[in-house]
Amino acid sequence: MMSASEEDIEKREVKEESKEGSKKSSKDEEEIEIDVSKPVPPSKKLMRKLRKAGKIDKEGNWTPQALEEAKKKEEKRLKKIETKYGSGEETQESKRSPWGIWIGNLSFFTTPAILKEFLVREAKESVEQNDEISFDFTPEHITRIHMPMSKEHRNQNKGFAYIDFDSEEALKVALLCTEKPLNGRNVLIKSSNDYQGRPSKSASMPSKTIARQESKNPPSAVIFVGNLPFDATEDLLREHFGQAGNIRRVRLMTFEDSGKCKGFGFVDFHDVETSMKAMTMGHESWRLEYGEDRSKRGRKASASVARTDDHSEKRRKNFDPRDIRPGASLANAARGSIGIKEPTGTKITFD
Repeated sequence: MMSASEEDIEKREVKEESKEGSKKSSKDEEEIEIDVSKPVPPSKKLMRKLRKAGKIDKEGNWTPQALEEAKKKEEKRLKKIETKYGSGEETQESKRSPWGIWIGNLSFFTTPAILKEFLVREAKESVEQNDEISFDFTPEHITRIHMPMSKEHRNQNKGFAYIDFDSEEALKVALLCTEKPLNGRNVLIKSSNDYQGRPSKSASMPSKTIARQESKNPPSAVIFVGNLPFDATEDLLREHFGQAGNIRRVRLMTFEDSGKCKGFGFVDFHDVETSMKAMTMGHESWRLEYGEDRSKRGRKASASVARTDDHSEKRRKNFDPRDIRPGASLANAARGSIGIKEPTGTKITFD
């Protein structure tokens, strides 16, 4: 039998031998270097397809024909992206310049390349026809073409574009190309700094306050106030509408659990003139409309009751008993009780 000390010595020797063997194996293995910058290698399945198509040789190198096809496809893809979104290069030439034009009435299928060719062609013709101007208009004078594209229709513009030039002379020549046909439409060209003919905001579009003052209901002594904040109070409405005159009552609709405003309420005035004055005051965010007067609603109800009474009296006058169908009176008569009643009266017997 081995003692405990001898067993410990053997275990230590085995551990040291295993450590030396692992060090030798790690030294024998070669280190693998991976270049992350290079593209991911194709799979075996893709390599088989490329070999069948004749695009790569047995060693895995691309053939010259396959490289040319790939370049052509990449150029087509870049051209589509450039025509749709424009070139994404932010250079000094692509920045906006003070000499620009707005061109409208374009065909929805006009591209920046077609527009550029049109400007160069028509600018040269207009310079030749005009003896006072001597300027050689070239595509290099165009520094930027911004053509907004439609989001609803694919590969279609919105019918207008913005074009910038590198000089004022190029701008003047481009303005001469207005009313010239392009893709079946006479384009309209204006300077980007020319705002003549544009309708003013006050004349074309009413402000928010004026739009909220227009009410569909007829004028009344009650005003409906909508679009209120949830923290609105009766004092806030009294403070605002108290400038128009005396307020009879303020009704603010609130939640039962929290007591906060539901977003609308009613303001009652003593007369219609005061409510009309309050409507002209308006508000930036509140919605104002004439409400229904409850006092008038009661009068309409009484008048309707009077009409029904008159109509019933006319029906009674024109009543004819012969029009009643047989058995109707018995059908509407009161029914007796079904229970057994005790006999009342005298009993008669016969001998």
